[in-house]
Amino acid sequence: MRRNLVFSSVGERSRHRRWLSCSGARDFDLWLCCFSNGEGYESDAEYHFRRKGSKFANFSHAFREHRDEILAYKYVFIVDDDIDMNGDAINRLFATMEEYALWEAQPAYSPDSQISHGITVCDSRFVLRYTNFCEVSVFAFRTDMLEKVVPLFDRVVSGWGVDVVIPKLLGYPRDKIAIIDSIVCSHPYRESELDNLIQREEHRREGLRLMAEQGVRLRYRIYGGVERKAGSGYTRFELFKINLGYARSKKRRSWNAFWRFVGSTLDLGAYIHLKVSALYQGLARGCRIGFCKLTGRTRNGEADMLLIITEEELWPPYHGFLARFFSLAKAIQEAGLRMVLITRKTRVNLQIEPMLKGVFDQIIYVPADRFPWNSVGSYDVEPFKKATRRVVEQLDPFAVIVEYIWLAPCLDEVGNDALKLIDAHGVVHVRNDFVFHRKILCEKWREIELLSRADVIIAIQKNDVDAFRKMVPERKVILVHHHSDVKKLEVAGEEETFAVIGDNHPPNLHALSWFLEKVWPIITRERPKAVFLVYGRMAETAPASLAIRPVGFVHDLEEAYRFARVMINPIQLGTGLKVKTVEALCYGKTLVTTSCGADGLEEGAGSAFIMEDDPAAFGRAVVRLLGDDEARRELEDGALQFAREHFSTNTAFAGLIDVLNRKKEDLYSAS
Repeated sequence: MRRNLVFSSVGERSRHRRWLSCSGARDFDLWLCCFSNGEGYESDAEYHFRRKGSKFANFSHAFREHRDEILAYKYVFIVDDDIDMNGDAINRLFATMEEYALWEAQPAYSPDSQISHGITVCDSRFVLRYTNFCEVSVFAFRTDMLEKVVPLFDRVVSGWGVDVVIPKLLGYPRDKIAIIDSIVCSHPYRESELDNLIQREEHRREGLRLMAEQGVRLRYRIYGGVERKAGSGYTRFELFKINLGYARSKKRRSWNAFWRFVGSTLDLGAYIHLKVSALYQGLARGCRIGFCKLTGRTRNGEADMLLIITEEELWPPYHGFLARFFSLAKAIQEAGLRMVLITRKTRVNLQIEPMLKGVFDQIIYVPADRFPWNSVGSYDVEPFKKATRRVVEQLDPFAVIVEYIWLAPCLDEVGNDALKLIDAHGVVHVRNDFVFHRKILCEKWREIELLSRADVIIAIQKNDVDAFRKMVPERKVILVHHHSDVKKLEVAGEEETFAVIGDNHPPNLHALSWFLEKVWPIITRERPKAVFLVYGRMAETAPASLAIRPVGFVHDLEEAYRFARVMINPIQLGTGLKVKTVEALCYGKTLVTTSCGADGLEEGAGSAFIMEDDPAAFGRAVVRLLGDDEARRELEDGALQFAREHFSTNTAFAGLIDVLNRKKEDLYSAS
């Protein structure tokens, strides 16, 4: 018997096998109730039974039949069968609840999930937020709270209203109920199996009846939170505005209830003080709170407004391109500059707006298509150009950065006084050599023409710097590496564990296939106890076995790197800087990669990482490092030193910040 319990009612489309995928030991038992007529999943669970009905009725039945056994667990996670998360995340859910002595909690939802309550979307500024609401699809309890909660389960089918009533049954504690933002799960869109038990229109009616009987209303509240980084969370005034927004979004609230809410949040004197202070600070910056447009200059006339344009969907913020994008934006913010963001209007981008507002002063959404990845010249940038024209007219930014060359036409809308930059992310016309269906069709002459529209080209690695200087010698080219926090991660995995991380892009899948076909047999022959962990969506194509563990997508990258003694990056094709190479070095991990994976970083080969293109040599390097602690420690020290020299904040963004500050000084002197 393990310390914790996961319970779910499962059907034929259940995702519960993902929950069993762990890098290390599993800290929970799995109990399944199968309500379908198909596969029973008996071999997947510590306890299994068949029963028709909803999750709530089935758990209540299990609690009556096995009360003492369930109460012997520390925590229980009652979860829908379509929730996508892995066993490591579930382990951390229980650990976080114990660390913060929580009675009830839920993992936050990723913005691409099916969202019913906006409060449940991940806010990446926090470890957790104390609140009065956890959604019924993914709620977890300390087991001594179940005596208060389970009697409610017999009275519902759909679960509507249960998540509103439970905090009342627990006494509305201010620091015992939380949404854990450091643990993120996905709730995909699909037709609900509950519709087979109760008609859709009855869901809401059932919830309203239950809430009326208990005398409660749906009023989201955030009481505070544990910040990931000191000062990154809410000020008291921001917290007031957030809770005010939640209150005002509910229809038919009486003014008396509204003012009771104001009084319970903070006293009138404090409210007036905060409102006046915020108004004064806004005027000092050249803007008024909520009523007036931002201006592009501070009160003394110094330019400090910068415009960034991207067509990317900005989630998750810690993977690949987006990790670098947000690192770059935060470095600009820390340099004292304000930023306006133009991006596509998508459901995900709208969901993460609170997070974006922590970085950008203003966000403008445009209705546009995603870049089709087939022809740079065919992409319709007109919506972005129109938005750029509007921002330039109203805010007069001193600099404009576009992400990728296909947005370069937006720079035509910018005046000659402003600094124009293209964050290129690689030499695009070289990608025409790829043998994959997602190749970018761009002739060299077209790339030169687009690059020529900028004053400054931002390259991501030194080989690209050389290429851009040859293509557009009259333009300034600066190097801005990918940035990652440099810190040593202690190994928590098994003795002979190594790992790879990657999305399901064709070059990554090709690399995994190459490794499994040509390198993996060499490793297993020399190290039969070796364990290979596959993280990210590339795991969907990896064969599962005792030695190969396709863990899948993780929202916490440190979790993935911590469990591996050796990281590999067997990438064969691609341009630009390989983010997974950089991340491994910044975490002080022993890395074996190819010349493609080390493109632009070749000077670190041998001292910071091992670079091998031959499959046999690649395999021998992994085998040697799994068994040689001294060699592994030397490479780990070399990786950290290399990362500090190339990827720390001061090093990675120094060139860009210097260019921006020089432009500011020139404009200020001219005025």
